[in-house]
Amino acid sequence: MVNCKNENIANKTIFDDTMQGLLEAVAIKKGAIVLEEKANMKATTFVASQKKHYVSELFIEKPERYGFRGDPFFWDYLKEYFSAKEFPYSIEQIIDDIYQQFYQVSGEQLTTEANPYVQEFAHGGMSSGRLNGEFWITKGIPLLINRYRLMEKRIF
Repeated sequence: MVNCKNENIANKTIFDDTMQGLLEAVAIKKGAIVLEEKANMKATTFVASQKKHYVSELFIEKPERYGFRGDPFFWDYLKEYFSAKEFPYSIEQIIDDIYQQFYQVSGEQLTTEANPYVQEFAHGGMSSGRLNGEFWITKGIPLLINRYRLMEKRIF
């Protein structure tokens, strides 16, 4: 007589192991898990290691245009700020952080009318050191949201 309880446990273990393998295969294909060759093995052997992704990756490619001359420096500031923030990190948290950092560096709330002067970002030119709230709300943040969604499909 077959013990159904033990058979069910064995089947569940086989299913779980198979699903885990399939999920890892998908993660490898998407680049979330990197295969590295292990040295000093008799046969070619690869091990899976988790590749970490950081929010700053969203800032690698700069926008073609900005609002004011201080915006590229704020972009770089945000890239540095997010360099320690590891995915998973929600898009809502990213947006909240951008609003908080805008206030932190400028002393003004991020609104479409905000055009604060930030000495740290002043490097010459007519709008030197100025941040353009309208750019960040209508172009910068939406660009980052689109990049997040593309990255989300690739690594999550």
